[in-house]
Amino acid sequence: MFRKEYQSLIQLLDFKERGFSLRNRQGTATSSRKGRGVDFKDVRPYAVGDDTRLIDWNVTSRFGELHVREFYEEKERLGVFFLDVSESMDWSSSEWTKAENAFQVLALLVLLYVRKGNLAKILLYSDRLEWETGYIRNTEEALSSLEKVRSYPHRKLKTDPKLPFILLKNRIRRYTDSYILSDFHGLPSLKKLTGLRRFHTLHAIRFKDRLEENAPRGFFQFFLLKDPETGAVPSPVGGNIQKNLEFLFKARCLELEGKDTDPNKLLEYWRSMS
Repeated sequence: MFRKEYQSLIQLLDFKERGFSLRNRQGTATSSRKGRGVDFKDVRPYAVGDDTRLIDWNVTSRFGELHVREFYEEKERLGVFFLDVSESMDWSSSEWTKAENAFQVLALLVLLYVRKGNLAKILLYSDRLEWETGYIRNTEEALSSLEKVRSYPHRKLKTDPKLPFILLKNRIRRYTDSYILSDFHGLPSLKKLTGLRRFHTLHAIRFKDRLEENAPRGFFQFFLLKDPETGAVPSPVGGNIQKNLEFLFKARCLELEGKDTDPNKLLEYWRSMS
């Protein structure tokens, strides 16, 4: 299932999690209690050290002293992983297609997530929702679900790049860590979607090909770079997509090219965002 560079990283993480390097766990989601939660519990008088963002100003004005809102503790977080399975992801100028690279990254992310005691959910999309898992709770369930993802038939499918955002708004419960894994071809303006950041922590993992970024000029450019979904040449590919992504995702954007260094690059990103 895993290429050797990803398998080596997983084996290294297994070794460290047995207790040889506890320092690497600092700042990651190891506890079964993940935050203040989202379900309102009660209002109580303010105590030194309370988060001032939780002050209930209506109650404070009524009683004349500071009161803060309390919430039931969140027991586990939900990581939602959207994987683009459209035809453009099957394109490559090198050994591995973007789809194959995306699967390796998806598998590593899901395993990292569930091994920290969190829930995970995978959704495959093209111009529609193709397939989805239930809530994945442990490594065994993760490996079973990932095997189904790996064997999912890749037909000639178009992309609706807005679909993950529509699903986040209408179908997925609030307050998730949501990852979209795609080449993001045909992505429309994201300016109207910034409200999603109030309810979800959004991550964009973009898979690109070096030939897309540095296209040779001349007669053969069209045949080398034409999008299999639209037949058009996406030009310029890199800059416009990246700027559009950064408008919504801010610093939570990671670009990968299918190199041997991708696993470490992904792990560094994971640790910096944890």
